[in-house]
Amino acid sequence: MLSVSIVIPVFNSESVIEQVLNSLIEQDYDKNKYEIILVDDASTDGSVSVIQGFVDNYENIKLFVNDKNSGRSKTRNKAIENSSNELVIMLDSDCVPITNQFINRHVEFHMNNKKGLGIGAIYFPSKSNNSFDQFREQRENIRLRYGEDTINLEFVYVTTANLSIRMENLKESQGFDEDFKYWGSEDIEFGYRLFRNGYEISLINKDGDVHHFDERISLPVYCKRIKNLAQYNMPILLEKHPEIINFFGNFKYLEPMKNRDTVPKYKKYCMQFLVKNCNFIFKRIIKNEAKFSLKLLFFVYKLYIANFYMEGVQERVLK
Repeated sequence: MLSVSIVIPVFNSESVIEQVLNSLIEQDYDKNKYEIILVDDASTDGSVSVIQGFVDNYENIKLFVNDKNSGRSKTRNKAIENSSNELVIMLDSDCVPITNQFINRHVEFHMNNKKGLGIGAIYFPSKSNNSFDQFREQRENIRLRYGEDTINLEFVYVTTANLSIRMENLKESQGFDEDFKYWGSEDIEFGYRLFRNGYEISLINKDGDVHHFDERISLPVYCKRIKNLAQYNMPILLEKHPEIINFFGNFKYLEPMKNRDTVPKYKKYCMQFLVKNCNFIFKRIIKNEAKFSLKLLFFVYKLYIANFYMEGVQERVLK
């Protein structure tokens, strides 16, 4: 039985962090063999107060608080630095384990894999009739794409919302790159480094899955995140690993034209022209979503969101 550290960066998670911690303390795993390490990244709500209530009652729960907002990578690294066990499970502060076998399933994977990353799937907590919610779940839930257990996932599916790795391997990888300050791509960069070093990235048993209670996400909020990703974090990622863009399905067509492009320029021109000049059509289709099939809507959402990525690229270039 491996000793386990569950690390959770926290920012403004008052509405769900109690649910997260209740699920973790009810796990069917020896309480002396796991700890929960939370680092609050200068939340402005009551997150710290809620967590402190658990710290006062459970010896295996520890809380650290940043003096100022430091970003996802630095906050997660701080949680890791304050961990002391053999296996690290990374969990987001709005992700609630679905079963009491969550820890067991992550441990089970690593008992058979000395050099691997265990990935658990992420579900929305309830079925939604909203087409954008369904689009996100189809896009983000790797179990819906690949089935029960899958070996050798692509590194682009690495997400710190539900991930595990042995501490010795985590130290060898030097953790998360703290140059990434904003939302997105710090986990992909981490996964890419491990992928290049021969790590096996696999989907664990479904009992290790979580419900994602991200109430902040609507289509406009999601699009803003994608724009910020293109403007701030993608240039950092591409500077560190220029070749990585070839692993991104759509984004590689939305980056600026370059002489050393591996993507034919005419394909970039066509895609960027379509995304930019047909955006008003995509917006109209989304507004009248009830008239269209989900298959068409999913295609339209991809193109509509791509326009915000291009806006972020433009802001980056003009900077």
